[in-house]
Amino acid sequence: ALLGALAAHMPPEVTWTRPGGGFFVWVTLPRGMQAGAVLSAAEQAGVSFIPGANFHLDGQGANTLRLAFSLFAPNDLAEGGRRLAQAVVAVTKL
Repeated sequence: ALLGALAAHMPPEVTWTRPGGGFFVWVTLPRGMQAGAVLSAAEQAGVSFIPGANFHLDGQGANTLRLAFSLFAPNDLAEGGRRLAQAVVAVTKL
């Protein structure tokens, strides 16, 4: 459900992983865009994520974000993906 929502609503410049298991999807914004800048808009839309830079010791990952998918119902994942895409578009002007 989350992957379908990302495919349907994210701008084509944004990519993400297709996990074969686990708990998270990693989203990558175009180079130079900051995931932290999207966080406030996403939270105002009722969704959240962890900026990818929090998982790097070397300053990498500022344009990535980690989305949890294992705890949520498919309908919630679909709606969350739609809202996150709206926040990305609003902040990054993609």
